[in-house]
Amino acid sequence: TKNWGELKVTEPPVQGRKVKKGDILLQLDLEKIKQRLDLLNSDLSMIDLDRQILSTEVKLSETLAPMKKKELDRVENYVKQDFERFKNIDLPYEKKAAAMSLKSYHDSLAYATEELNQLKKMYEADDLTEETEEIILQRTENQVERSKFLLEGAIKRNKEFNDVVVPREVIAIEDAYDRKKLSMSTIRKILPVELKKKKLELQKLEEERSKLLRVRKELEFDVKQMSPHSPATGILYWGTFKRGKWSGTSNFE
Repeated sequence: TKNWGELKVTEPPVQGRKVKKGDILLQLDLEKIKQRLDLLNSDLSMIDLDRQILSTEVKLSETLAPMKKKELDRVENYVKQDFERFKNIDLPYEKKAAAMSLKSYHDSLAYATEELNQLKKMYEADDLTEETEEIILQRTENQVERSKFLLEGAIKRNKEFNDVVVPREVIAIEDAYDRKKLSMSTIRKILPVELKKKKLELQKLEEERSKLLRVRKELEFDVKQMSPHSPATGILYWGTFKRGKWSGTSNFE
């Protein structure tokens, strides 16, 4: 045998038995070698399925590679554009809007204060202040106090915006930009490596398949060898001649 080493005789040859051409001369236990062949065939079937799947994945990866590259280029360009737009347009506008909001509160207080001063001058010209005039003055004074309070809140929010919100937003945007750049760069490196890995796996499957096919061929040869047939019609004797002496259990007649 070429591959199988376990030989167990179940029906030994019979000395002096008449045989015809093609008769089986002895029986060997073929159960284990046939089980081994069944296992090999199962392994080969699984390998063939894996080969089909992996081969399809390789072809798909090769087809998608240029498309993924264009997609990465496009995404990287969008990320860069978004970052530049934030620095050059969005952030300056946010600062300008915050400044305009604060100015609006300053102006509101200034308008209310000016209106109160004008009313006081106008009413001071009269010797007596009418009840209606007192109501108007009180309402205007309340408006001035409310404007002062709103301005105080606006100043607080503006300082918080410039000292806290803006720096944190800038750091967050810059970090996100750096992470996206790193992610894109990593993907560019991984994609060709993954394709190469799949090709190597496919090559490994091919080698494993070739090895199993060789083993199966050898086992199939061994199965045939383990079922010896008579080459001609005659009487069966088995043994060897050594220095003219027969080693068999029976002598020729």
